[in-house]
Amino acid sequence: IMSDKPGNGPICGMQLQPVRKVNAAGIPGRGAVDLTDQQRQLVNIRTVAVKTSKVDRTVRAVGVVTYDQSKVADLNSRVAGWVEKLLVDKPGEHVEAGQPLMALYSPELYSAKQDYLLAWRNARDAKNARGEYGATRASGANSVLESARKRLELFGIADEQINALQTSGTAKPTMEIVAPFAGTVIQKEVVVGKMIQPTAMLYRIADLSRVWVDAEIYEYELPLVKVGQAAQVALTAYPDRRFKGKFNFIYPYLQS
Repeated sequence: IMSDKPGNGPICGMQLQPVRKVNAAGIPGRGAVDLTDQQRQLVNIRTVAVKTSKVDRTVRAVGVVTYDQSKVADLNSRVAGWVEKLLVDKPGEHVEAGQPLMALYSPELYSAKQDYLLAWRNARDAKNARGEYGATRASGANSVLESARKRLELFGIADEQINALQTSGTAKPTMEIVAPFAGTVIQKEVVVGKMIQPTAMLYRIADLSRVWVDAEIYEYELPLVKVGQAAQVALTAYPDRRFKGKFNFIYPYLQS
């Protein structure tokens, strides 16, 4: 009920409330509304000045924990042979860098070690040779020694192992396969007595100190995700913990 003067409503008898005119640019076809402080509180309306600010958006996705592909190594032998002994015999074991994993018996490698020792002794003796013939002999012996050493290096023998071979002066018929870095054995494909070919994988080792989470997001969420953004990972095995990370890579293709 509207009236041009104060009073009570003729039907309900309630006191009429004054309406104040305000200068507000509203939506065309609609009138402006002015509320008292009490009315604002009752309807829970709050207003703030318009300003530019950052808005947080949360993107939830399902992911799978996997290895950091830059810290995974497959070990194999560069020479054929037989597994003589396993020093690490089950998956899940932690290994340190340079730790022996297995001993491989290889007649071909044993022959190469013998050739190196012979070349090393000849080069050592040639140093004492005198005259023009002695210099020629020393040069030839050093050339043969370098060739024999290169052959061992191509078989995967480290410099430390070659130096140990010189120190002992005795060639062992086995070669140790060592871990390239500290990590966890996640796959083992050898048993004692198995014949090994150079193409066969022996161990797979992964450094689990840092892992990846492959998360799947929807196409419409792509503008919200960028490399370097922070992320939190929740695991069923640890319901009370949140693991911090960041987006490291976004695949350049979509999966249907």
